[in-house]
Amino acid sequence: MCLLALVTVVVTVIYGLLRRAAYEGSYYGAAAIAVVGALVMLIALAQQAIAARDAATWREMAEWQIRAARTKLAARGVATGIDVGPESAIYYEYLVEALIEDMQHTGDDLGDDDR
Repeated sequence: MCLLALVTVVVTVIYGLLRRAAYEGSYYGAAAIAVVGALVMLIALAQQAIAARDAATWREMAEWQIRAARTKLAARGVATGIDVGPESAIYYEYLVEALIEDMQHTGDDLGDDDR
């Protein structure tokens, strides 16, 4: 709704400047600046939408990685018989350790051919 209001205001201003330029034979510079400003605003809105989508993608990937680490912790706890629930003292240490292991193995899977 706010975007529609913004577009309406910008189009109205540009239309008004063009009408005034046609009647008075001046204000063409102001109309050109308004058109350039509208284009800049459209580009900025597009960049903002792209950035929001990228941030959401990164957030989803981080949440997926944390869920995978928690699954590993649960499996490790069952295998060792240690309580690794969120209320245990060692839970976050194990969680960070599992995340680091995942990141290291992901780097190995990418295959550094330089080594």
